[in-house]
Amino acid sequence: MTKILFITADEQRFDALSCTGNNNTKTPNLDQIASEGINYQRAYVNNVTCMPSRATMVTGQYPATHGVFSNGVPLPINA
Repeated sequence: MTKILFITADEQRFDALSCTGNNNTKTPNLDQIASEGINYQRAYVNNVTCMPSRATMVTGQYPATHGVFSNGVPLPINA
């Protein structure tokens, strides 16, 4: 059985962790997780605000399908 741990954070730059090049921050636990798995070096978002992007991550649908176009809009139960 494959185990997946998906970590996401709000307003975190790509280089905020020491495993992604930040020499001013110590993140040993996240660095260890990254060294044992996949650490994406490039990502693209479908919307500039976080809630539509998160809704897309959990549903696999574009905002036009799941209906979350901006922050503060709840994800419909049938999405």
